[in-house]
Amino acid sequence: MRILLSLRSLGQRFEVRLTFSESPATDIDSYTIEDPARIVLDFPETQSALDQKRYGLSQANATSVMVLESGSRTRMVVNLVELVPFKRSVSRAPVNLADRSR
Repeated sequence: MRILLSLRSLGQRFEVRLTFSESPATDIDSYTIEDPARIVLDFPETQSALDQKRYGLSQANATSVMVLESGSRTRMVVNLVELVPFKRSVSRAPVNLADRSR
């Protein structure tokens, strides 16, 4: 399974959308880190189809997104200035991660 990424700024908030070549596994792990502030998602049995590993964000609280591969797992890390509540939604092909701070 391969992964594609799109980033969108929603005023003071942000959204990260991941699109997969097949339906993603339902056992996606996610967690947060307070210092430094990060949101992390792990996708099993997934490879990145992205041209680069790091994508800068021009959003007040989200500074960058990193997508890294290790073995058969892909990890997405959203680097933040301050940890905020987020919502993860998974449907057949896209996975959305959205800032829900406001």
